[in-house]
Amino acid sequence: GTQQVEFSLHQRRKHTMKFATPLLLAILLESTCGIVTTKSFPQSLNCVTRAHRTRGVMEMRKRAPSETKGKSQIVLTKDVTDVGVKNDIKYVKTGFYLNYLLPRKEAVLATKEVVDKVNMENADYVANEAKLDEEAKVVVSKLEAIKKFVIQKKADSAEAGSKIYGSVSIPEVISAIEEAADLKLNSPKMSMPKDKMNLLGDVDFVVTVRPNIAANLELSIAQLVE
Repeated sequence: GTQQVEFSLHQRRKHTMKFATPLLLAILLESTCGIVTTKSFPQSLNCVTRAHRTRGVMEMRKRAPSETKGKSQIVLTKDVTDVGVKNDIKYVKTGFYLNYLLPRKEAVLATKEVVDKVNMENADYVANEAKLDEEAKVVVSKLEAIKKFVIQKKADSAEAGSKIYGSVSIPEVISAIEEAADLKLNSPKMSMPKDKMNLLGDVDFVVTVRPNIAANLELSIAQLVE
C-alpha cells in the first residue's frame, strides 16, 4: 500500500511539472509581449520570434557601412575634370577635398548658407537660359521665313557646278544672313558642306543659334555680275 501511494505521488509530481513549466513560460512570454490571455502560448512564441528578428535587422543596419563615411559634402566653385561643373553639390573623399580641391580654391564645404546661395544662382541661371531660348526661337523663325540667302562670287561660267574664284567662307555666310534678316547672330554654329563652298549652286546648311535650337536654311552661290 505504501509503495502504491508513493508511486501515485511520483506520477502526480511528474504530471504537474509536465504542464507547469510550459504554463510558467507562457505567462512570462505573454507579460513580456503584452498579450493579455495565457491561452495563446504559440502567439507568445511568435511575438518573441518577431522581436528577435527585428533586433537582428536593426543590429545589421547599425553595422552597415555608411556611403558617406570618410567623405565631405562640397560645392564646386569651378569646373573640375572628372568631378563636376561649377555649383555642383557632391560628396568627395575628405582627403581629396582638403589636399586638392581646397588649396586650388575649386570647392567649399556645403554649408546651409552656401547651398542656399547656389540654389538661388541655379534658379537665376535656369530662368536666364529659358529667356535666351525664347529669343533664339524668334531668331530661327525670322531666318526660316527668309529661307534662302544669296552670295555672289566671280566665276567663268554662270552654270551650276562651275568653280568660283576662291570659296565662300563661314564669316561671309554669317554676314549675308545678318544683313538679309537685319539681326545679329551671337557666335552661331554653322554646319555647311565644305566640298560645295567653291561651286556655283544651291547649298543646304544649318545654323545652330542655341543648343537644340537651329534653322535649316539654303545658300545660293551665284555668279557675280559686274
